[in-house]
Amino acid sequence: MVDLAELVGMMTIVLLGSLAVSDGSLTLGGLLIFVTYLGKLYSPVRDLGSLGETVFEAAAGAERVIEVLDEKPGVVERADAVDLGRAKGRISFEAVDFTYGPDTIPVLSDFSLELVPGEMVALTGPSGSGKSTAAKMMMRLHDPTSGRLMIDGRDMRDATLESLRRNVSVLLQEALIVRGSVRENIKYARPDASDEEMIEAAVAAGAHEFIQALPDGYASDLGERGRSLSSGQRQRVAIARALLADAPVLVLDEPSTGLDAASRDEIVTPLRRLTAGRTTLLISHDPRLIEQADRSVRIDGGRAIPTTPLRGNQPERVLV
Repeated sequence: MVDLAELVGMMTIVLLGSLAVSDGSLTLGGLLIFVTYLGKLYSPVRDLGSLGETVFEAAAGAERVIEVLDEKPGVVERADAVDLGRAKGRISFEAVDFTYGPDTIPVLSDFSLELVPGEMVALTGPSGSGKSTAAKMMMRLHDPTSGRLMIDGRDMRDATLESLRRNVSVLLQEALIVRGSVRENIKYARPDASDEEMIEAAVAAGAHEFIQALPDGYASDLGERGRSLSSGQRQRVAIARALLADAPVLVLDEPSTGLDAASRDEIVTPLRRLTAGRTTLLISHDPRLIEQADRSVRIDGGRAIPTTPLRGNQPERVLV
């Protein structure tokens, strides 16, 4: 519309100005001044139109932000919640049902599973069977629709969120690296840890050597999402962070997915160190990782189906 107004305005001024110049009521210089002024008039008009568009976009964005701020959290800490302290690590799913909404198909149905302290359980099943949902419930990102999820014999809903999540470390398939130095990323798990403890965790995770090779060592900025590191290196930094957290419960959600064969081989030993002595729920399709578990449980129809234990004095191993 502004372009059309500018074109029509310019043609009108030129037409009327030419007639005025021809009959002597306007000089040629006066016509040129009118044309010049008209050309300068449309720039502020364009800016005003752009400002209006920006205001509408900002208003629409503000509405979406307000919707998020007004959203009620699905997980709420109880007023009488207690601090867990350091948990022993016994996790129990007791006839847990879970759905993501009133009109959705149940993801977990009568799901019962117990993990004893220090045990590593591999949770297997097809995509969409509820493996990651069970892992998220251990961090209390979701509450059961029915049934109970216990930690050391206490309903997780009776514990404070801060103390519960302090007792659970998580290693995802995509290592979460924040913008900052290597030191900041590893100490994110425990900011009050000393540099000696941080380096010890990095050594155990097999990350110390490549960190020292970086331009500024542990002070090196890793960039957005750790783009200056390879996938395997990012995963080892995440393992070092989990080691530093020293939580009694560990969730490994597809930690080797997306890594090439060499990178997967590099993280097997650090993962063994990480899981030693910790109650571990392993979600993976990688046979090399699954065979490290004490036993394997398959989710079928939302229920936990035990399979043959993978370690110990068993006649055979079953990889699911």
